[in-house]
Amino acid sequence: MSSFVNKHILIVEDDPIMATMGQRQLQEKGYQITYVTSGEEVVEFVFNTNVTIDLILMDIDLGSGMPGTEAAKIILEKKDIPILFLSSHTEPEVVQTTENITSYGYVVKGSGLTILDASIKMAFKLFESKLKQKEKEIELFYSQEKFHKIFQTSPAAISITSLPDGIFLEVNKSFEKIFGYTKEELIGKTSLAINIWKYPEERERLMQIYLRDKIIENVKIELVAKSGETILGIVTFSMLELNGKFYSISVLSDFTNQKQAWLDWRNPYN
Repeated sequence: MSSFVNKHILIVEDDPIMATMGQRQLQEKGYQITYVTSGEEVVEFVFNTNVTIDLILMDIDLGSGMPGTEAAKIILEKKDIPILFLSSHTEPEVVQTTENITSYGYVVKGSGLTILDASIKMAFKLFESKLKQKEKEIELFYSQEKFHKIFQTSPAAISITSLPDGIFLEVNKSFEKIFGYTKEELIGKTSLAINIWKYPEERERLMQIYLRDKIIENVKIELVAKSGETILGIVTFSMLELNGKFYSISVLSDFTNQKQAWLDWRNPYN
């Protein structure tokens, strides 16, 4: 049996008949299917539901609303979800609209279920390969004995994420304890996806500074644990370059039980 059975695919198709047909055919292949009919709907669905989506089958031309390419750009700014473009167009200028977007293929409508299913499986394989490559690169750094010891024994919550997408690649035991998540619940997801930031706009502001300066030191932030409890923290973000790729190491000291000390802390980025 395929390892991709029960993967959840979100179909974005403005023609309800085509969407329903695609839903039925792919369900027969063992996939879980949800479909929406516009670019605006897919953005709303991805960011405002708790449903895990494993792949988006994105029509490029979605009528008078937001094009599929624009919806893909918005999603990929904050989410790492494989997107497979689907279109009835084969003109070079149409295909070129997807070239600057991280996608996992381009399927022409009417190619048949066999080709579509093969393209979906290839997209999953490419995405898994990408995640494994990230893991190997970070393991090379993480395997160094000195770093490993500091990482695991530190009372501070330490995490390693990829840049610029912010996907968790590793967290230490203190991170799990402070936030209440297991490592397995975090790896492969972003802090925005699991709603760790109490004020997501604060992350955007700090990220602009971080990408410019390559480091942010001792800034106080409010985060949210799995339980819903507010975490008052002082965090430093440091950027690591490894084999031409960039990663972020964050070290957070928990001041939740020392609220006055946290309030008195002078925030250098305000």
